[in-house]
Amino acid sequence: MKKEVIKSKPIFTLSTVFQVIAALGGIIIVILKGVVDLEDYYKTWKDFRTIEMTLLQEKYKFMT
Repeated sequence: MKKEVIKSKPIFTLSTVFQVIAALGGIIIVILKGVVDLEDYYKTWKDFRTIEMTLLQEKYKFMT
């Protein structure tokens, strides 16, 4: 009677490693995009407040 040797497949193949690297790269890109968008929101808000204060000063100058 011959014993059959069962060959196990490797857990991490080269294609699996590439898929994990691609997924991690995508996650990093999404996080960086979010940070850039938050910075843009802050700049827009700062510009809005500056314009609002300037217009308010002009209103008071006009009323006096």
